[in-house]
Amino acid sequence: MSKKGFRRMRTLLLAALLLTTTGCGAGEQGSTSSTAVEGTVTSYDGGSWVAAKAGDTLELKLDGETKINRIRINEVTYGAVQTFHIEVLDGSEWKRVYDNDYILAGRTCILPEDVTTTGVRLVIDSLAEEATIDSFSADYQESNGNSAFMNVGYASSQWYETLGDGFKNTPDQLDTMTDLIMINNFTFDKEGNFAITAKKGGSTPHPQDSAEGRALMDQWIAQLKSDCPNLAAGKTRLWFCLTAFDNDAKVAGAFNDEAVRTKFVSEVVKLAQAYQMYGVDVDWEYPTTDESLSAFHLLLQTLSEQLHAAGIKLSCTACPNYKKFLDKEQYDVLDYVSWMTYTNNQNDSENVQAQVPYYKMKNLIEETIEKGCDPAKIWIGLPYFGKPVGKPAATYRALAIEYLQKNDTLPKGLNRIEMDGLEYLYNGAYLLEDKVAYAAETGCGGVMSWWYGQDVDAFADSETDTAKGVTMTGEQSLVRTVYEAVERFTGVNPRG
Repeated sequence: MSKKGFRRMRTLLLAALLLTTTGCGAGEQGSTSSTAVEGTVTSYDGGSWVAAKAGDTLELKLDGETKINRIRINEVTYGAVQTFHIEVLDGSEWKRVYDNDYILAGRTCILPEDVTTTGVRLVIDSLAEEATIDSFSADYQESNGNSAFMNVGYASSQWYETLGDGFKNTPDQLDTMTDLIMINNFTFDKEGNFAITAKKGGSTPHPQDSAEGRALMDQWIAQLKSDCPNLAAGKTRLWFCLTAFDNDAKVAGAFNDEAVRTKFVSEVVKLAQAYQMYGVDVDWEYPTTDESLSAFHLLLQTLSEQLHAAGIKLSCTACPNYKKFLDKEQYDVLDYVSWMTYTNNQNDSENVQAQVPYYKMKNLIEETIEKGCDPAKIWIGLPYFGKPVGKPAATYRALAIEYLQKNDTLPKGLNRIEMDGLEYLYNGAYLLEDKVAYAAETGCGGVMSWWYGQDVDAFADSETDTAKGVTMTGEQSLVRTVYEAVERFTGVNPRG
């Protein structure tokens, strides 16, 4: 954590704690021990507590009434804990305040509300095998008061170009975001020429300076402004994203040619200026050859020079699977790095969570900072969809409907849902809140989401899917979860 991050977070230093274990810990079952904690928080650290069965508990007795909102847990046995919950002492009774599934290697759990208590305990609900916990702590994370923190949403052309096609979109959802990035319509051909593409209406691609392409841009932006009052009022900033999907073989080294690259970038700048864009994002998936990697790096450099000269920001979307294509040289020319911390390597032996669990996100961000990236440039990616390992994704909305057909409520700590015989892995509400809190704690520039149209109505009292006979509320919205977490830990509230 940066020094700035430490200044923004208040931790509690407590003189001592009484640790009680029920299970097969390092000591006798039910034994107690005391330990002093220096310079950190109330914690169980450096031990080797083993949970052998459901119901085993690890308890922290705090030094008097203590305000907490954050629990940290580290599991040595990756994936052994299948489900767990957190309880706090409410007077003389234990009160359940947080539920989740996997701990995996380690995670932070943000409690739904601040709690003042004298005790906290971890309760294991189900196990795949014996689990070893080597640290367990409770503390309080303050809001960092970072008014520059960004809540970025990708505005997929699946919405604004086709007017919905089954995706959910309301002004309340869009007004939760500080920035919107238009994506899927802006790309380049194999010669490195800039183009606007469209799924509907007329021939494609549309060169950015053609009457047809300009008419489509006017129509798309008008649709977004209609959906997002904050955008129309100038409170939400607008970007567009340059995409290259599976294009490596087609474009290869086109941008290694300085004349091609300069012409392309000048057209990008021209479009951004014409529509008063705040920034341009680059999502090239992925430059895997030496030739295309060189072209990619040169493109970022030239974009940085020309966009910054015009007062326009530059970001780059990056996947954890392809960390090598960004290094300090690229971080230095970018304003923001948008990490897709929801796309895991499907060949990873630790594929229990295809949607990047907490510890992998944390490791990636720490590695990025160690490589020389200013934390204020980092956006942490949040998914509003679920995915089986090696199979196509489904929207969070579809998964929520599937679950609610068979259950009365959708737990916020759930991160996996069965649908059509497959286990879909996603980031539930609690995990998203945990990631937002981490972004605030580490001084990151913000969070970004893919993408809001896959959510349920964020602020609806009730919303019914008549075909499935399911009623949902805004309480189940991931967009709303992220918006409220951003306000809680940074004070940023675009709707306020």
